[in-house]
Amino acid sequence: MQALVCVGLLLLALFWTAAVSAADSFRLTANDRGGNLLLVGRYHVSNPPYCLATKPSYGAKNYARWVSPRCVPYTVQRAQFVVSVERNGEQVMHESFRIDGAYGDPSRGGTFTPYYLYCGLLASAAHTSLSGTYSWTVRLLDPFHRPGYDILRHGTWGC
Repeated sequence: MQALVCVGLLLLALFWTAAVSAADSFRLTANDRGGNLLLVGRYHVSNPPYCLATKPSYGAKNYARWVSPRCVPYTVQRAQFVVSVERNGEQVMHESFRIDGAYGDPSRGGTFTPYYLYCGLLASAAHTSLSGTYSWTVRLLDPFHRPGYDILRHGTWGC
């Protein structure tokens, strides 16, 4: 009976580990700083099956897979982000940038570094008054272009 319980727990742990590492993740916090918005977050790009999940020793036979150009986006946690802001259905800001997040340890993921959205600049771009409700969207684009792996975070705030 104990052996059955151990096997069951082992299978559950393996399933849980596979489920957790099966997709990219992205946590984002939006803090209103007196009208301006501060976005901060953490993300993790999951490894595709042809890349090693952890760094092998330098002399290991499979070390070439770790440094393979196909796997570099995972090993350095490279992700493309798109930030956009709308007001009254009109886009007033759109920016795209890349972050290389984890140098040497992809299990730690990467940091979506503090990103400010300034009401004055957005109002100027919208050619309108400062006050109003703005909608922001941040999209993490999977570096391996896997279907269903892009992640979208969004919200609103008032200037």
